[in-house]
Amino acid sequence: MKRVLVLVLALFAGFSAFAGAALAADVTKLSFSIWQQPDHYMVKAIRKWAEDVEARTDGKVKVEFYYGGTLTKGPQAYDGVVNGISDMAAAASGWNAGRFPMTRIADIPLGWTSSKQASLVSWDFYKKFQPKEWDEVHLLFLYTDAIGNLHTKFPVNSPDDLKGHQIRGTGSDVPLIEALGGSPVGMPWGEVYLSLQRGIVEGMISNYASFKAAKLAEVTDYTTEHNIR
Repeated sequence: MKRVLVLVLALFAGFSAFAGAALAADVTKLSFSIWQQPDHYMVKAIRKWAEDVEARTDGKVKVEFYYGGTLTKGPQAYDGVVNGISDMAAAASGWNAGRFPMTRIADIPLGWTSSKQASLVSWDFYKKFQPKEWDEVHLLFLYTDAIGNLHTKFPVNSPDDLKGHQIRGTGSDVPLIEALGGSPVGMPWGEVYLSLQRGIVEGMISNYASFKAAKLAEVTDYTTEHNIR
């Protein structure tokens, strides 16, 4: 099972506002860019964190969410924080090839048993080694998505069944799909539904929560449960 490492980031400059906001009468609003939709389980968890921030600052610090990549698309989320487009963002290390080599330990295919396990290992790893690849931002926390499986428009009973088929994949999904015999096609998450509907791709790797939130069951016919990431 491969865990795609997902990251939540905040600029040091943005967080310096917290101290001032706690003492000032004005409300400090922090923008948070996230590629998922409001009903996604990860978004719900992060929104609860934002509610805690507001409560602990007596309402003087509020987090404003921009869902579905409306402020910055997923692959641009990290640079969006660095360049001041958003104060915070959720981003995946796989979208920035070669940029976070130490942190991507959780991208290793297979061997993980749960998102909780991979998340705790990733966070412990970060705290111990403090990779300099994060020096541009303040890293709030690391977490991984849920177990991923293969969802396709055709039945898959062996790797041979993937030969000649276009499968959506990014980051470390690419060599995995190639190793299984498929042809990886890179594209933003928001384009997956239409691409499946139009036959541009014939499958993709996703956990069930993201799969359900994007309504991809409407445009796929088969799920192969192998916990491949």
